[in-house]
Amino acid sequence: MENRRQFLAISFSDLVTYEGREEYVKSLISLDEDRRLDVLYDQYHINPDNLHALLSYLQNRKGKDSGLSKEISQILQTPMIMNTGYATLKTPSLKDQYIRGLLALSSYSRNQRLEVQFSVNPANLLTLADDLLLFRQKFNGYPNYLSALNDIMILQELHSSKDLTEKESQDSADESIHVASKTDKQSIETVPETENAVCINGEIGMPATMAKNFDALFNCPIGFYAITSPVITPQGTTYQHAEIREWINQKHSDPIDRSLLNESLLTSNKLFSDIRNLLFETDTKLKTRLDLQQLQKLLTCPLSGELLTDPVIAADGITYNRLFIQSYLASHNNMTPARIKQTRPLYTHRFILNLYELVHIDQLIETHLISENEKLARQQHETLMAPMREYINTRARKSNFTGSSFGYCAWDKVIAHTHAIQALSGKMSIHTFFSQHQRDLKVLNQGTSKTVARPALEYLESLRIRNS
Repeated sequence: MENRRQFLAISFSDLVTYEGREEYVKSLISLDEDRRLDVLYDQYHINPDNLHALLSYLQNRKGKDSGLSKEISQILQTPMIMNTGYATLKTPSLKDQYIRGLLALSSYSRNQRLEVQFSVNPANLLTLADDLLLFRQKFNGYPNYLSALNDIMILQELHSSKDLTEKESQDSADESIHVASKTDKQSIETVPETENAVCINGEIGMPATMAKNFDALFNCPIGFYAITSPVITPQGTTYQHAEIREWINQKHSDPIDRSLLNESLLTSNKLFSDIRNLLFETDTKLKTRLDLQQLQKLLTCPLSGELLTDPVIAADGITYNRLFIQSYLASHNNMTPARIKQTRPLYTHRFILNLYELVHIDQLIETHLISENEKLARQQHETLMAPMREYINTRARKSNFTGSSFGYCAWDKVIAHTHAIQALSGKMSIHTFFSQHQRDLKVLNQGTSKTVARPALEYLESLRIRNS
């Protein structure tokens, strides 16, 4: 484990044996400070839980850790340091920590952070740019180093030209304000900032946030042009196939977390292509209308029948909710629903998460496609569904088990509770549930499932009698 690339291929949280964790710690301690910090920051940016787990292990470990616990504690303070004005950071170690944190951010998040730094004090960006150039040799190995420098320069130029324009137009602007009547002001204030969001036949105007975040959502992070042949890496970012293939041939590592990467680990991102085809008029032009109904279908997990909330891509290239595909794989000899062997970890679908975060697609679907009656019914049924959802989450995290001859596997239990929830939420008719899912009824009337599902089954039975 002396090679740094081997470190990056392993998340500390995935090491479950004492021997593996002890070897990892000893190898970390043997590194020089700069290399050790590189590894720790990589662990942090892959998942902060890695460092929390490592710190917890060190606190219960006998023997000296050569300052490793202190270094980890400092790195875990990164979010707090990132909220501090860069020019106010006094020590080299704090500035080092800020820069490492900045270079690990996505392009969108990094630009947001830089905007805040500028708004607090323009000197923050000047100092940051100077330090990036001064310590070029130290940070040049980061994939985002040149992009960060470019972002700072663009931001400075943008604000410089904006200040000049505002100064030149100040006199005419003041005159316009005096001339404008009170009625004019009121009419201006009532003009919405976004497009008309009236839903007609399941369609709304294309959200302004879609175009605003075009680069962050649809451009390749390497080539900076629209992705037309999408593939996803184990880290979860989507790239243009030709660009990431060339990167791998040169760097042999992931552009984001620098873990080992080869072309065999790339997976075609089918959902990205489907969504792109739905949203785009041409390769680079968005449509003027958004078909929310069709988008909702694309963003629905084929196993749970619900909107993707924790999306992952399996070996078959299909996107599922994590807990449901994990449970399915455990109960089907690691074969996906498309009968493809799952031989590697599931890939987090970061594009979908970004779509929710930047465009709020999930909220638009909730607002425009869920009727008031459905919302009311959902509220009434939530007390019945909540314990069943919790049961699904618990069972889905467990592997398959054999038990006695009349027992059911974890997947049977998960899918039975899922069908009951679908019947409660109106996604499956009560007639269909009782007539075509007899096996589900048997599963729901056994063991712990019986206790959890009984109130829901009694309620569904009363609805069936009422409607018969």
